[in-house]
Amino acid sequence: MCDDETMFLQTYQKKVSELFQEHNVDCKIDTYTDTVRFLEHCEKTSYDLIFLDIDMPELSGIQLASKFRDNGLNTTLVFVSSHDDFVFETFRYNAYRFVRKNKLLSDTQEMISSFCASLKTKSVIVRLDLDQQRPLEQKVSGIAYFYSIRHDIYFVTAQKKSIRLAMHTYTMNELERQFTEKGFIRVHRSYLVNYAWILQIKGDQVHLKNCQDKIPLSRGRSEEVKLQYQRLIREEGVL
Repeated sequence: MCDDETMFLQTYQKKVSELFQEHNVDCKIDTYTDTVRFLEHCEKTSYDLIFLDIDMPELSGIQLASKFRDNGLNTTLVFVSSHDDFVFETFRYNAYRFVRKNKLLSDTQEMISSFCASLKTKSVIVRLDLDQQRPLEQKVSGIAYFYSIRHDIYFVTAQKKSIRLAMHTYTMNELERQFTEKGFIRVHRSYLVNYAWILQIKGDQVHLKNCQDKIPLSRGRSEEVKLQYQRLIREEGVL
């Protein structure tokens, strides 16, 4: 949580902690008033959720968000501001929410309720068969995408590791049927992508967060992919 107003930061930290407790979610909240120090700390520490004030000296919340994305930081961003007109500038960073300071309690309550619900979805675990009949239990949120090379199918993890699935056990069509309801989008005949990992869809490519891969987007699937992505974002409550 980063805001240059010390009194607000202390009060807001307490309120956010209380709201998470209401959802039976334990949390540890670090607070910063110095944006440069906060940015340096984020390079060493992984956060599930980051609250950013927009209007701050040295680096604005928008500038911080830009640096996070440039560095491939895959985390959930929430902007907190008294300037409602900044909301449109935050869209490019896939902000989870824009919390208005003049609607602080109601906006924060709704945001935390939605975020806690999404945590349950992200904790879903699937069983995948690897070579030599080795089973692997894998969190769905930790799968960035599946891809195929000829008859071999792999998935890429949050650690950028490619793992091959058991041969002659899966097809891309079967994986699509299994994982569509879990938020995966078939962007190309050889690629099935976790929507939560999508940074942006640009031209004939899908740019991913964190692993910074660029996935080819089939021309014939382009419009349907964009519609699916927008629907999934709306269901999560990002827009």
